Amino acid sequence: MTHSQLPVAVIGAGPVGLAAAAHLASRGIEPVIFEAGDSVGASVREWGHVRVFSPWTYNIDPVAADLLEGTGWAAPPGDAYPTGDEIVQRYLEPLAGAPGIAESLHLGARVVSVTRQGVDKLKDAGRDDAPFQLMVDEDSEERRYLARAVIDASGTWTRPNPIGAGGVRLPVDGYIEGVADLCAEHDVLLVVDSVICGFGRLGTWFGIERWEDVRPDLITFAKGITSGYLPLGGVIASGRVAAPFFEEPGGPMLRHGATYAGHASCCAAALATLDIYEREDIIPRGQRLERPLLDALTPLTTHPAVGEVRGGVGLLAAVALSDEAIAADPGAVGKVALAARDAGVIVRPLLGAIAVSPPLVVEQEHLEEIAAALRAGLDALA
Repeated sequence: MTHSQLPVAVIGAGPVGLAAAAHLASRGIEPVIFEAGDSVGASVREWGHVRVFSPWTYNIDPVAADLLEGTGWAAPPGDAYPTGDEIVQRYLEPLAGAPGIAESLHLGARVVSVTRQGVDKLKDAGRDDAPFQLMVDEDSEERRYLARAVIDASGTWTRPNPIGAGGVRLPVDGYIEGVADLCAEHDVLLVVDSVICGFGRLGTWFGIERWEDVRPDLITFAKGITSGYLPLGGVIASGRVAAPFFEEPGGPMLRHGATYAGHASCCAAALATLDIYEREDIIPRGQRLERPLLDALTPLTTHPAVGEVRGGVGLLAAVALSDEAIAADPGAVGKVALAARDAGVIVRPLLGAIAVSPPLVVEQEHLEEIAAALRAGLDALA
């Protein structure tokens, strides 16, 4: 079987995974779907008693609906709000039995590894041409499947997603713009999370302004809005997202709220913080100091325990330990962080790296102090 004849593997048979399978089937591409649970929507069933905040219209994929129409499926009323159980029973289960999906669905099949056939992680030659190899625990044995591509729709309900645990990984050139273009092409909302990168961390109010041509539909923010003194977060919606709720009287209700939303004390702290940001011209400092921070930390790359230093976009960076240092001492990151604290600098230990995100009011002398403390921590490993 040639590479192009192989199926596309879909990990997870929830709403996203089955919708992806429907899209593949609609294009004449064979999917192979692996669901670790005993039934489709296994994670959704665990919160099945909960009624969601979005009506059926937004919970049913249009391509999946087209596939279901040929089976005699009765679509739920678009303006009704389903529970998790109803999503499974009235949508996912019928979709799982639809042609093009039913014969490709593997239940009780947990994917334990995804690699490239015949290529280990240390080799680049031929990697792009090699098919994906999935090892799957199924029917009490480990089975091997080949695929031309892999779509991971397993979600994070049963195990939190570890993305970002390596610390401060910069997007390659064109990545942010590419994501925005992809969202626009498929009419998918572009949501930008500015919790970490907002309020000056990248030198702008929300970080995303560094990519001038990108226009998000939603921006989430927190932390920096009050400089961390009190808890407050929020969401900014673009005009096209807000319009259906506020354009005309009698529109749908915007169901978004939290128990302590709009707390007066937190909002007062936010207003005071925003005044200081503007009065003292703090926001642009994240961009002004990004190069001095990276320059201060780059000499650490000569240390034998360091694999690389990442930074250069905003006032944040990471010092990643080498694979050899981690292999020799799995607790090395924590030890470096503790030694740096003893030297007077608080840093954040992550999986394999130490993250550095100084206050926006730091000066050059403080950056040099951070670098010196990290070097002291690295030296303590010897």
